[in-house]
Amino acid sequence: MRSVVASERPALRTSRWGACFCLAAGAGDSATGALLLLSPSVALGFLGIVDVGSHAVYLRFIGVFVCGVGLAYFAPWLLPCWRGDQGRLMAMIELTAFFRLAVALFVAVACAVGALASPWLTVGVFDAGVALVQLAMRANGVFDRVS
Repeated sequence: MRSVVASERPALRTSRWGACFCLAAGAGDSATGALLLLSPSVALGFLGIVDVGSHAVYLRFIGVFVCGVGLAYFAPWLLPCWRGDQGRLMAMIELTAFFRLAVALFVAVACAVGALASPWLTVGVFDAGVALVQLAMRANGVFDRVS
C-alpha cells in the first residue's frame, strides 16, 4: 500500500507544475494582450517606450494575437473537447513555444537592424526564456500528466 502512494506523488507533482506553468504563462500573455488592446501606450510604457504615435491600431492588432496565445494555455482545462486529450495539450505546448521563439527571433533581428528600439529586447528575451523553459519541461515529462 505504501509503495503505491509513493509512486503517485511524482505524477501529482508533475501535474501541478505543468498546470501552474500554463496558468502563469496564459495569465501573463492574456493580460499583456488585453492591455495592448485597451491601451497600447500604457503597455509599452512598461517597456520604457513612450511614443506610440500613429501605430496604436497595429499594436492593438498585436494585442489580439498575444491575448489569443495566452488564452490557448487555458484551452486544455476550459474547452470540453480538449479535456483529457494529451495530444492537444502537447500541440498547444509546442505551438506556443514555437510562437514565442519566432517572436524572439523577430525582435532580435529587428533590434539588430535598428527597426525596433532596444527596449523591445525585453520582449524577445522574455519570450525566448519562457519558450526554452516550456520546451525543457516538455522534454522532462512535466506535461505528460497534466489534467
